[in-house]
Amino acid sequence: MGIAAETSKIVLDGGNVVKGKDKVILCNKVFKENPNYSERALIKELEETFEVSKIIFLPWDKHDFTGHADGMVRFINDDTVLINKYTNESPDFQLGVRLALHNAGLKIIELPYNPYSNLSNKDASGIHQLSANERTCNRSYI
Repeated sequence: MGIAAETSKIVLDGGNVVKGKDKVILCNKVFKENPNYSERALIKELEETFEVSKIIFLPWDKHDFTGHADGMVRFINDDTVLINKYTNESPDFQLGVRLALHNAGLKIIELPYNPYSNLSNKDASGIHQLSANERTCNRSYI
């Protein structure tokens, strides 16, 4: 492909990166994984590395051992994201996710999310199931 890899000292899992046109969404786990950086220096280097003007930090879902943003959110277009509808998580966590995205100027569309009956964190079967009513109401978004 003719693409040269660039080395970075930032510790960052690829699954924790959700990139839009001019924005990147990460879980705030990245701060814990990079204690040698100040928050400001890490944000600046991330913006330069990803060549974006905005980095959006979501709270880390402690029930997800990976701490990856790619299991929480996806860009639909430049100003709209699809997110998990966290019904069983703490109100503080739910508010933190919504607030981070709202403050970044993003519109939110929720996708029903139910991983709670899965017996293993290695199986994601059935976690995004829409009811018949939700399929009808959300068809234009998905």
